[in-house]
Amino acid sequence: MYTRKQVARHFNKDTETIRRWTLQFEAHLSPLANPPKRKKSSYNDDDMRVLAYVSDRVGIDEIEAIHAALAAGERGHFDDLENVSVSLSESDMGRIHDILQERDGLVKKVQSLQIEVSTQKAQADYLQSELEKARDEIVKLNRQIAVLEYRLDEDD
Repeated sequence: MYTRKQVARHFNKDTETIRRWTLQFEAHLSPLANPPKRKKSSYNDDDMRVLAYVSDRVGIDEIEAIHAALAAGERGHFDDLENVSVSLSESDMGRIHDILQERDGLVKKVQSLQIEVSTQKAQADYLQSELEKARDEIVKLNRQIAVLEYRLDEDD
């Protein structure tokens, strides 16, 4: 993870420019890059690749074109990861821990819902089979009724 100051230093920009890009291209960055107010931004490797692309294209392309390229998966090159040092505060570590716990809870919920969907599908398949059997039985019984009605009509 990288601080805004480290990002600014890496791209040879001031921190205000990085802050502006972070807001402007928020949709393409991780949630940690745009935390709630009074929280410090943290940038992961993919954020750095997004900002590398922005840094390369600002002033050349229109902002909408940069957004479209990022949405299509374009990223800049950021190979210099080992030269950026990182130190996370306790609050940053706590925030990361909370996010990971929330993610784990959501993963468990998704797994539970997938099992429930599978169970419901199996039940729906069983009920569809029973419905088809009942319809076949109704057709069979209607034929028998028709035969019996025909016999009754002949006896009269």
